[in-house]
Amino acid sequence: MDETRRILDMVAEGTVTPEQATELLDALDDGRSRSEPAPDPAGRPAERSAVRPDVEAYAKAASYGVTSQFIRDMRELVRPDLSLEELSEMAMYGVTREFIEGLREAGLEGLSARDLSKLAMYGADADVIRMLREAGLQASER
Repeated sequence: MDETRRILDMVAEGTVTPEQATELLDALDDGRSRSEPAPDPAGRPAERSAVRPDVEAYAKAASYGVTSQFIRDMRELVRPDLSLEELSEMAMYGVTREFIEGLREAGLEGLSARDLSKLAMYGADADVIRMLREAGLQASER
């Protein structure tokens, strides 16, 4: 497990790509590299296996900067049962404690993980929300 953590840390630090991490994790898992798949007993050409979904999710989370502090912050500020996918998406778009607190100060409360990711993705931070509201513009609820 220490090797797995080291590989995920390397992704988070940018030392290796998620794809390289997948190869390393696969090699740890079955003792051989993904580039050298096991021969097929029927003599058919060997195929590269798909990336395991859990490995892909962990590698993405690490590459997007999901840390234990980030998880604690998001569980406290958004909701305690956030999925790894939701955490990864928020980290990917730059949602932070400060981003959420700024939006709350600007009057946006009770936002979902998806709402926060969408706002961050489009650069709609607290300053933008305040500017739009000061200009008399309100978003309509559908």
